[in-house]
Amino acid sequence: MRESNASCREKNEFNRSRFSVFIIILILFFWTNFNFSQENVIKEQNKLIKDFKSANNYFKKGETQFYKKSYKKAEKNFKKCIEIFPNHSNAYFYLSKGYYHIGSFKESLDYIVKAKSTYNDFVKIVMVSKQENLMKIRENLKDLSSQLKLQDWSSRRDQLRIAIGDTRKKMEDMQRRFKDSQIVMKNLKAEFFYFHGNVYFKLKKFQETLNEYIEAIRINPKHSQAYNNLINIFYMGKQYKRASEYLKLAESNDVKVNPKLKDAVNKAVNQ
Repeated sequence: MRESNASCREKNEFNRSRFSVFIIILILFFWTNFNFSQENVIKEQNKLIKDFKSANNYFKKGETQFYKKSYKKAEKNFKKCIEIFPNHSNAYFYLSKGYYHIGSFKESLDYIVKAKSTYNDFVKIVMVSKQENLMKIRENLKDLSSQLKLQDWSSRRDQLRIAIGDTRKKMEDMQRRFKDSQIVMKNLKAEFFYFHGNVYFKLKKFQETLNEYIEAIRINPKHSQAYNNLINIFYMGKQYKRASEYLKLAESNDVKVNPKLKDAVNKAVNQ
């Protein structure tokens, strides 16, 4: 028997209703999981920032000791820094430099490789940390502006205006430093490659040395030490044409080359 039109309509309505409920449940499921995922990301990021700031205190202590040539004390603080925040590439870099200074070039090589491998994660957390500080100042400025609108007492209004002016200056200063940090981080990467080249040179791996210096120059076209070392290696290897090419490239980037080295290269090329 055929079903009546009314019965078919009831079935269709029921099916549509079930489908709508299913869609709503599906949306709620994904929305809940999306929010949960977002919360986890925020928590993880906040933990990373907290760990980074804590680790950075040890890094700063180690850095001070390093420049006082207290390499053993510096090493302890750099390793404590890495223990708290394993992607602190600057701590690895200073450990590499410390081992380089005492002539342990294989250990120095291990740490400069580690510094380079953690660089991207390190830069991200440095920038996120600075952005967080900037956001706090912006929120403070917004709060002070809201207070000013609600305040009737003239003396308090004057105090708030001064506080707003000071906070704006602080925010502008932090914005400048944030932009400067981006340049510093880029130059730090070039420094990693340059220093890696130095370590390879001590290990008598000269082709690898050249590769690292060339990459340092590519990242930072004004890296004078990388240019001078690179030109000198080509000159010592009697590759005068290559030495001359990098000499010209250095000068085109307003990089100062050792005058004696410059004269020696020019003389060798013109012979």
